[in-house]
Amino acid sequence: MFQIKFKVLHEDAKIPGYSTPGSAGADLVSVEEKAIKPGHVAMVSTGLAMEIPEGYEVQVRPRSGLAGKQYVTVINSPGTIDSDYRGEVKVLLHNVGEYIYQVKPGDRIAQMVVAKVEQPAFIVVEELSDTVRGEGGFGHTGVEGESEKCDADKDLDSIKLRGDMYEAIAVYATFLSSHGLVVSGDELVDFLNRNGIKKKNGGTYRKGRGIYGTIKHTYDVCVEVGRQDLADNVASVFKTKSGGNPWE
Repeated sequence: MFQIKFKVLHEDAKIPGYSTPGSAGADLVSVEEKAIKPGHVAMVSTGLAMEIPEGYEVQVRPRSGLAGKQYVTVINSPGTIDSDYRGEVKVLLHNVGEYIYQVKPGDRIAQMVVAKVEQPAFIVVEELSDTVRGEGGFGHTGVEGESEKCDADKDLDSIKLRGDMYEAIAVYATFLSSHGLVVSGDELVDFLNRNGIKKKNGGTYRKGRGIYGTIKHTYDVCVEVGRQDLADNVASVFKTKSGGNPWE
Protein backbone atom coordinates (compact mmCIF):
# COMPACT_ATOMS: atom_id res chain seq x y z
CA MET A 1 0.00 0.00 0.00
CA PHE A 2 1.40 3.39 -0.96
CA GLN A 3 1.54 6.25 1.51
CA ILE A 4 0.55 9.91 1.57
CA LYS A 5 2.82 12.04 3.69
CA PHE A 6 1.41 14.95 5.71
CA LYS A 7 3.10 18.04 7.08
CA VAL A 8 1.33 19.58 10.07
CA LEU A 9 1.12 23.37 9.73
CA HIS A 10 -1.21 24.11 12.65
CA GLU A 11 -1.34 22.75 16.19
CA ASP A 12 -5.04 21.88 15.84
CA ALA A 13 -4.64 20.03 12.54
CA LYS A 14 -5.87 16.45 12.33
CA ILE A 15 -4.68 13.82 9.89
CA PRO A 16 -7.63 12.68 7.69
CA GLY A 17 -9.27 9.46 8.79
CA TYR A 18 -11.72 6.91 7.40
CA SER A 19 -14.96 6.48 9.34
CA THR A 20 -15.43 2.82 8.38
CA PRO A 21 -13.31 0.09 6.71
CA GLY A 22 -15.35 0.53 3.53
CA SER A 23 -15.17 4.33 3.33
CA ALA A 24 -13.83 5.79 0.09
CA GLY A 25 -13.40 9.27 1.55
CA ALA A 26 -11.33 10.38 4.53
CA ASP A 27 -12.63 13.35 6.53
CA LEU A 28 -10.90 16.74 6.31
CA VAL A 29 -11.11 18.85 9.48
CA SER A 30 -11.11 22.61 9.95
CA VAL A 31 -8.53 24.37 12.13
CA GLU A 32 -10.27 27.75 12.14
CA GLU A 33 -13.51 29.42 13.10
CA LYS A 34 -15.41 31.14 10.34
CA ALA A 35 -19.02 32.29 9.76
CA ILE A 36 -20.35 31.67 6.25
CA LYS A 37 -23.39 33.75 5.33
CA PRO A 38 -26.17 32.34 3.10
CA GLY A 39 -25.07 32.42 -0.52
CA HIS A 40 -21.44 33.08 0.38
CA VAL A 41 -18.25 31.09 -0.17
CA ALA A 42 -15.40 30.81 2.33
CA MET A 43 -11.96 29.22 2.14
CA VAL A 44 -11.40 27.09 5.23
CA SER A 45 -7.97 25.88 6.32
CA THR A 46 -7.13 22.32 7.34
CA GLY A 47 -3.66 23.13 8.69
CA LEU A 48 -2.12 20.36 6.57
CA ALA A 49 0.08 20.02 3.51
CA MET A 50 0.51 16.68 1.77
CA GLU A 51 2.81 14.80 -0.56
CA ILE A 52 0.78 12.74 -3.01
CA PRO A 53 2.58 9.99 -4.97
CA GLU A 54 3.08 10.67 -8.66
CA GLY A 55 0.30 9.10 -10.72
CA TYR A 56 -2.38 9.93 -8.15
CA GLU A 57 -4.58 12.89 -7.23
CA VAL A 58 -6.67 13.75 -4.19
CA GLN A 59 -10.25 14.84 -4.88
CA VAL A 60 -11.96 17.08 -2.33
CA ARG A 61 -15.68 16.40 -2.14
CA PRO A 62 -18.64 17.50 0.02
CA ARG A 63 -19.71 15.52 3.06
CA SER A 64 -23.24 14.24 2.46
CA GLY A 65 -24.28 14.94 6.06
CA LEU A 66 -23.11 18.54 5.89
CA ALA A 67 -24.82 19.10 2.56
CA GLY A 68 -28.06 17.35 3.48
CA LYS A 69 -28.50 18.83 6.97
CA GLN A 70 -26.72 22.20 6.91
CA TYR A 71 -26.94 22.91 3.14
CA VAL A 72 -23.19 23.49 2.97
CA THR A 73 -21.25 22.01 0.07
CA VAL A 74 -17.89 22.29 -1.71
CA ILE A 75 -18.36 24.78 -4.53
CA ASN A 76 -15.62 23.44 -6.83
CA SER A 77 -16.52 19.81 -6.23
CA PRO A 78 -14.63 17.72 -6.85
CA GLY A 79 -11.61 19.93 -6.24
CA THR A 80 -8.32 18.41 -7.35
CA ILE A 81 -5.04 18.40 -5.42
CA ASP A 82 -2.21 17.51 -7.79
CA SER A 83 0.74 15.32 -6.83
CA ASP A 84 3.18 18.24 -7.21
CA TYR A 85 1.27 20.61 -4.90
CA ARG A 86 2.93 21.22 -1.53
CA GLY A 87 0.85 24.09 -0.14
CA GLU A 88 -1.76 24.00 2.60
CA VAL A 89 -4.95 22.11 1.84
CA LYS A 90 -7.92 24.47 1.98
CA VAL A 91 -11.59 23.82 1.25
CA LEU A 92 -13.97 26.19 -0.57
CA LEU A 93 -17.25 25.84 1.32
CA HIS A 94 -20.49 27.23 -0.17
CA ASN A 95 -23.50 27.92 2.04
CA VAL A 96 -26.58 27.34 -0.15
CA GLY A 97 -28.96 27.44 2.82
CA GLU A 98 -30.81 30.36 4.37
CA TYR A 99 -28.96 30.58 7.69
CA ILE A 100 -25.39 31.50 8.68
CA TYR A 101 -23.19 28.39 9.01
CA GLN A 102 -20.56 28.56 11.73
CA VAL A 103 -17.40 26.57 11.07
CA LYS A 104 -15.42 25.69 14.20
CA PRO A 105 -12.01 24.10 14.77
CA GLY A 106 -12.36 20.32 14.71
CA ASP A 107 -15.41 20.32 12.41
CA ARG A 108 -15.39 17.81 9.57
CA ILE A 109 -15.84 20.04 6.52
CA ALA A 110 -15.18 17.79 3.52
CA GLN A 111 -13.80 14.43 2.48
CA MET A 112 -10.77 13.51 0.37
CA VAL A 113 -10.74 10.65 -2.10
CA VAL A 114 -7.48 9.32 -3.57
CA ALA A 115 -7.67 8.44 -7.27
CA LYS A 116 -5.29 7.31 -10.00
CA VAL A 117 -4.65 9.64 -12.92
CA GLU A 118 -3.18 9.25 -16.40
CA GLN A 119 -1.55 11.78 -18.69
CA PRO A 120 -2.19 10.52 -22.23
CA ALA A 121 -0.42 11.82 -25.32
CA PHE A 122 -2.60 14.30 -27.25
CA ILE A 123 -2.41 13.93 -31.02
CA VAL A 124 -4.15 15.54 -33.99
CA VAL A 125 -5.86 13.28 -36.57
CA GLU A 126 -7.91 13.85 -39.71
CA GLU A 127 -10.88 11.70 -38.64
CA LEU A 128 -12.31 10.20 -35.45
CA SER A 129 -13.93 6.78 -35.11
CA ASP A 130 -17.72 6.56 -35.56
CA THR A 131 -20.14 5.88 -32.69
CA VAL A 132 -23.90 5.59 -32.32
CA ARG A 133 -24.02 8.99 -30.63
CA GLY A 134 -21.77 10.71 -33.13
CA GLU A 135 -21.78 14.49 -32.70
CA GLY A 136 -24.77 14.63 -30.33
CA GLY A 137 -24.04 17.27 -27.69
CA PHE A 138 -25.79 18.58 -24.57
CA GLY A 139 -29.28 17.14 -24.24
CA HIS A 140 -28.73 14.91 -27.28
CA THR A 141 -30.93 12.15 -25.86
CA GLY A 142 -34.02 14.39 -25.80
CA VAL A 143 -36.85 13.58 -28.21
CA GLU A 144 -37.11 15.83 -31.28
CA GLY A 145 -36.22 19.10 -29.63
CA GLU A 146 -37.71 18.25 -26.26
CA SER A 147 -35.11 18.66 -23.55
CA GLU A 148 -33.87 15.72 -21.57
CA LYS A 149 -35.75 15.18 -18.31
CA CYS A 150 -33.89 15.43 -15.04
CA ASP A 151 -35.26 13.92 -11.83
CA ALA A 152 -34.27 16.86 -9.61
CA ASP A 153 -36.00 15.40 -6.54
CA LYS A 154 -33.68 12.39 -6.73
CA ASP A 155 -30.43 13.77 -8.16
CA LEU A 156 -30.38 16.92 -6.00
CA ASP A 157 -31.52 15.24 -2.79
CA SER A 158 -28.25 16.21 -1.06
CA ILE A 159 -28.73 19.91 -1.86
CA LYS A 160 -32.38 20.71 -1.07
CA LEU A 161 -32.09 24.25 -2.35
CA ARG A 162 -33.50 27.09 -0.28
CA GLY A 163 -33.34 30.84 -0.11
CA ASP A 164 -32.74 33.29 -2.93
CA MET A 165 -34.27 32.16 -6.23
CA TYR A 166 -31.36 33.48 -8.29
CA GLU A 167 -28.94 31.40 -6.28
CA ALA A 168 -31.20 28.35 -6.57
CA ILE A 169 -31.42 28.69 -10.36
CA ALA A 170 -27.66 29.26 -10.67
CA VAL A 171 -26.80 26.20 -8.56
CA TYR A 172 -29.30 24.09 -10.49
CA ALA A 173 -27.81 25.32 -13.77
CA THR A 174 -24.34 24.29 -12.58
CA PHE A 175 -25.62 20.81 -11.73
CA LEU A 176 -27.27 20.45 -15.14
CA SER A 177 -24.20 21.73 -16.97
CA SER A 178 -21.93 19.25 -15.19
CA HIS A 179 -24.21 16.43 -16.38
CA GLY A 180 -24.49 17.70 -19.96
CA LEU A 181 -28.22 18.35 -19.66
CA VAL A 182 -30.49 20.96 -21.24
CA VAL A 183 -33.98 21.69 -19.88
CA SER A 184 -36.91 23.82 -20.95
CA GLY A 185 -38.48 26.67 -19.02
CA ASP A 186 -41.41 24.43 -18.05
CA GLU A 187 -39.05 21.90 -16.50
CA LEU A 188 -37.34 24.68 -14.54
CA VAL A 189 -40.75 25.76 -13.23
CA ASP A 190 -41.42 22.19 -12.03
CA PHE A 191 -38.05 22.07 -10.26
CA LEU A 192 -38.52 25.43 -8.51
CA ASN A 193 -42.01 24.57 -7.31
CA ARG A 194 -41.02 21.08 -6.10
CA ASN A 195 -38.20 22.54 -4.02
CA GLY A 196 -40.25 25.38 -2.54
CA ILE A 197 -38.29 28.22 -4.19
CA LYS A 198 -40.51 31.30 -3.90
CA LYS A 199 -40.75 34.23 -6.29
CA LYS A 200 -39.41 37.58 -5.12
CA ASN A 201 -42.95 38.85 -4.66
CA GLY A 202 -44.18 35.56 -3.20
CA GLY A 203 -46.20 32.77 -4.77
CA THR A 204 -45.22 29.89 -7.03
CA TYR A 205 -43.93 29.82 -10.59
CA ARG A 206 -46.17 29.27 -13.60
CA LYS A 207 -45.31 27.80 -16.95
CA GLY A 208 -45.03 30.12 -19.91
CA ARG A 209 -42.78 32.81 -21.33
CA GLY A 210 -42.57 34.61 -17.98
CA ILE A 211 -40.02 32.15 -16.62
CA TYR A 212 -37.52 33.22 -19.26
CA GLY A 213 -37.52 36.72 -17.81
CA THR A 214 -36.52 35.18 -14.48
CA ILE A 215 -33.76 33.22 -16.22
CA LYS A 216 -32.46 36.42 -17.85
CA HIS A 217 -32.50 38.23 -14.50
CA THR A 218 -30.57 35.31 -12.99
CA TYR A 219 -27.99 35.61 -15.75
CA ASP A 220 -27.63 39.36 -15.11
CA VAL A 221 -27.29 38.87 -11.34
CA CYS A 222 -24.51 36.30 -11.83
CA VAL A 223 -22.65 38.73 -14.10
CA GLU A 224 -23.12 41.61 -11.64
CA VAL A 225 -21.58 39.65 -8.75
CA GLY A 226 -18.62 38.62 -10.89
CA ARG A 227 -19.64 34.99 -11.46
CA GLN A 228 -19.48 34.75 -15.25
CA ASP A 229 -19.00 30.98 -14.90
CA LEU A 230 -22.44 30.66 -13.29
CA ALA A 231 -23.93 33.02 -15.86
CA ASP A 232 -22.55 30.84 -18.65
CA ASN A 233 -24.13 27.77 -17.06
CA VAL A 234 -27.49 29.54 -16.86
CA ALA A 235 -27.26 30.55 -20.52
CA SER A 236 -26.23 27.09 -21.69
CA VAL A 237 -28.78 24.80 -20.01
CA PHE A 238 -32.11 26.64 -20.06
CA LYS A 239 -33.28 26.64 -23.67
CA THR A 240 -36.42 27.06 -25.73
CA LYS A 241 -37.49 24.03 -27.76
CA SER A 242 -35.94 25.64 -30.83
CA GLY A 243 -32.62 26.15 -29.01
CA GLY A 244 -30.74 29.33 -28.22
CA ASN A 245 -31.00 31.79 -25.36
CA PRO A 246 -34.73 32.48 -24.78
CA TRP A 247 -34.20 36.22 -24.25
CA GLU A 248 -32.47 36.73 -27.60
